[in-house]
Amino acid sequence: MAQTVDGVLLQHGQLLFYPEPRHGRPASAPRLPKSPQAGARVIRRHIEAVVYRVPQVMVKITGTSNGMKQLMGHLAYITKHGKLPLTDDRGEPHAGMSGVGEVADDFRYGGSLIPESSDRREAYHVSLGMPAGTDVNGMVAAVEEFVAKEFGNHQHAWVVHEHQDNPHVHLVVRAEGRNFKRLPTRKPDLHRWREGFARALRDHGIEADATKRVARGVVRDSDLLWQVKAYEEGRLDKEHKGHGKVAIKLPTMYRVLEAWAHIHNALQASADPADQQLADDLRRFLAGTPMARMVHAMEKAREHSRQPPVRQPDGPEQGIG
Repeated sequence: MAQTVDGVLLQHGQLLFYPEPRHGRPASAPRLPKSPQAGARVIRRHIEAVVYRVPQVMVKITGTSNGMKQLMGHLAYITKHGKLPLTDDRGEPHAGMSGVGEVADDFRYGGSLIPESSDRREAYHVSLGMPAGTDVNGMVAAVEEFVAKEFGNHQHAWVVHEHQDNPHVHLVVRAEGRNFKRLPTRKPDLHRWREGFARALRDHGIEADATKRVARGVVRDSDLLWQVKAYEEGRLDKEHKGHGKVAIKLPTMYRVLEAWAHIHNALQASADPADQQLADDLRRFLAGTPMARMVHAMEKAREHSRQPPVRQPDGPEQGIG
């Protein structure tokens, strides 16, 4: 029975947590372990993280620099004009605007010369964050581990912001690597970044997960408040126009809920009491998701539209007498 449950979790969990990209899966995309047992453990961790609302990491590209003028301006902005230390890819802090200039020069001459103004993206602005209450020291240690592993071949620098509600790190990564290959930034790459950051956080004792919002039953862009703030603060190239709109198509909602239903049924039929408890908690979680409520409302409206209209009497009834 355990093998049967694991098989269902792998089959339908892969659709939820590791879906096949539209144009094929690039080599850099995150993948499940080859071992079925190890893969099932990863899927279970994702399921538990969703059901029990483990904090989700935030890893977003918030903008780019086309040339040194924009890059220097961004470095000055994220360091509050030198008031916050800027850490380079050797782990060395740089203080003041003179330190910002030193890091900028490393970017300028760290490969193909970056001109003052360029017609291509020379650096990416990345924001990494966690919800309020996260241990900042642990998060910084996780950032150090993550950026060294993911961007070790690219010039990069970062600064910690602790003064706002949610602790976060502003990371700047040179687009061209030391091997002269450019940084891939497709959706599978961003998913891998999120998973890598979440893994580093867990390694440092911080609960974190990187599940896509569609698998969590989120249907609107209302959870992208960071984009509104980033634009208002000048950290985003273009204003985000989709805030609050339904971002998931109805066929996708049906596929997601069907996958969850298979997972729920497998857990419920398991002989393991822990699986049965997880099935009960999963059912309650799904019932409260915006996706399930929206689909339920649509089904009720469709059912109501199929009912024939009630014939109303032509006039008042006549009494007997």
